[in-house]
Amino acid sequence: MSDIIEIISSAVSKTQKLKEIKTVSGESGVDEIFSGLERDLNNIKLKAVQLVNESLIMKNEIRQLKIRLGEEKEFDIKNNVLYTPEGDGPFCPFCHEKRGKMTRLRQDISEKDSSVTYACRLCGWSTGE
Repeated sequence: MSDIIEIISSAVSKTQKLKEIKTVSGESGVDEIFSGLERDLNNIKLKAVQLVNESLIMKNEIRQLKIRLGEEKEFDIKNNVLYTPEGDGPFCPFCHEKRGKMTRLRQDISEKDSSVTYACRLCGWSTGE
């Protein structure tokens, strides 16, 4: 941002010099100052384009972070696993919290007592013993 301010200050001072030269001595030196002024104004345009691009990137990052934060608030926890409000799931709570990933859990049914446990293929987290 300070670059833009310096360029603008330079452009303003050159316009002031133009006014002085025009009133005091007529046309001498005006072309050189116009060239410098044009160069400064082009630099301002380039810096402005860079700032717009940086702003767009930051806005996109903020939007993605807001989406991520919103997703974290929308999960229901049932039997220590995550489900969406629509009932989609189960998802691994460890992968979601630590890695920001939505990893679907594998369901295992015990032959002994028909109990259900869930395990994550990615991190190894499990609801079982």
